[in-house]
Amino acid sequence: MDANSKILNSLCLRLPDRLAANSANGVRYAQAFGIKAERIFLLPNVVDTELFRPAADDSRGDSVRLLFSGRFVEAKRPEWFIYVFADLAKTASVPVRATMLGDGPLRASMEAMAGRLGVEVQFTGSVADPERYYRQADILVLTSWHEGTPNVIMEAMASGLPVVATRVGGVEDLVSDRTGYLCDTYEEMADRVRELVHNPAKRMELGREARSWIERKHSFESLRSHLQSLYS
Repeated sequence: MDANSKILNSLCLRLPDRLAANSANGVRYAQAFGIKAERIFLLPNVVDTELFRPAADDSRGDSVRLLFSGRFVEAKRPEWFIYVFADLAKTASVPVRATMLGDGPLRASMEAMAGRLGVEVQFTGSVADPERYYRQADILVLTSWHEGTPNVIMEAMASGLPVVATRVGGVEDLVSDRTGYLCDTYEEMADRVRELVHNPAKRMELGREARSWIERKHSFESLRSHLQSLYS
């Protein structure tokens, strides 16, 4: 960020009487510019919990399906997802499948990588109905090295999925040990995904709590009460 941008950001943050931040990470950002905590109101992002909801029969078949959802760009680190899947495809005691939802400049290289590793990954490209893929999945794996507050995590949690994610940006404000796992290294991520692949009861437990958390904190219904508090 250049000097002019820093000055402009500082002015924009200091002029209003009250600031609304859409994440705890945003609150911390404003405080780093010297804004007092009492001037900041946390107005979290929300997700449509009617559109993104768990599968009706609570069953997704005999295999365990891993889901990646995001742009195929360096910041999302999609190669980690393929490495994790390739390892599990060869070592897990149950069938494991993988879907990569999205598109971007690295897609072709990821398709080539999956071919070299001898694993079959479903590449969907950009889709108009991502909710369908969440309902077909068992675990969301977020491999990014840089994030803000990812909507894909809220969509997955609303769909009743546990989340295994890297500890970056605002991710840890969404994912806790009651809804999934936060990881600092590739090895830790691979171990956590393996643990959930082999423990369906734990997957269901985390998924149910993930859905409940989103309903309480990040649903349209919760937004109504947040807005009432802000404007009052």
